[in-house]
Amino acid sequence: MQNAQVNDINASQALQAGLAGDLTPSQQLCISIITFINHRCRLIGQMTIEMNARLSYHDKETVCQNIFNEMGEVYHGCTPENHPIIIKNNEEFKTACTLMAICRLRYPKVIILTFELMNNHLHLVAAGSQETILMMFAEYKALLEKYFLHEEDSGIELNEFKLKLHKITDLENLRNVIAYVNRNGSVIDENHSPYSYPWGANRFYFNTEAAERHNTPQKFLRIKECRALTHSRKYDGIGAIPLVDGYASPFHFCDISTGEKIFRDARHYFYKISKNIESYEEIARMIGENIFYTDNDMFQIACIISRKEHNCNSPHLLSRDGKIKLAKILHYDYNATLKQVQRMLKIDVMTLKSLFGE
Repeated sequence: MQNAQVNDINASQALQAGLAGDLTPSQQLCISIITFINHRCRLIGQMTIEMNARLSYHDKETVCQNIFNEMGEVYHGCTPENHPIIIKNNEEFKTACTLMAICRLRYPKVIILTFELMNNHLHLVAAGSQETILMMFAEYKALLEKYFLHEEDSGIELNEFKLKLHKITDLENLRNVIAYVNRNGSVIDENHSPYSYPWGANRFYFNTEAAERHNTPQKFLRIKECRALTHSRKYDGIGAIPLVDGYASPFHFCDISTGEKIFRDARHYFYKISKNIESYEEIARMIGENIFYTDNDMFQIACIISRKEHNCNSPHLLSRDGKIKLAKILHYDYNATLKQVQRMLKIDVMTLKSLFGE
């Protein structure tokens, strides 16, 4: 189940004896080996896609179910979303991603299917024992604390930065959780989509262009760079950590391939991250998060409720009383802001303020 890219990195460790300077001939050779093996894996992957296209719906579901059954324990981990800001800029995001890669190599029995970093919390979907995943996170938290301790005027406190694990018990739950995590950053940052948010594994799912760009690392993390990040020498022999755009690429330390195989195909995945709104609410409530919907999501919800409650395909066509009833549902049950409700239902501002206050 281990991602081919991760295996390739481990196989190349013997070639990474000295990472103290710029690329040496052995490092160039290592890059060539990784590129060759990943190219081979892409060809095999293309053959798999072509074969998969000939399978029936039932056969695809059977393949997905078998992969899930072979995973063993799988967990959705999340830290509190109301934590104070931790990561303040892109350089700190890059550091946080690279530290995640270091911890992943320290705990090879943990398979990260996807993760996403926000500026005050993270989401993680991983296979492995609960104990090992928590040990990996504890080391990750300790490295973050040490990093920020050496940053001037950081003032970062991570006492409440704790990972809570929720066991994933079936295939459909895993699909919904991966979709929930992979769209999380883009819901918070309206300038990104699940295919572009940079601080996680999300953008590599069914995105050939991103995968090909990150397939060949630009360089490797040098020993002195690793020491500067971790303020420790114990990670000197951890192995090769490929860098793209100045940080560890999730493409190389997450098992994207297995994560993709949980879905029947790219179209199925796209439906999950763009249309399957009800599951997001269910997951958010289970892990105690407030869920925020984009305008597109909110309009889909409004249309669903209009059809179900009023037999009307468009919320714009509802009566005034129908719109007010729907406004209350959107605001109280789906955390719609007053401006969102106004845009969705075209209710005047004074009416909304009389209903919900300022």
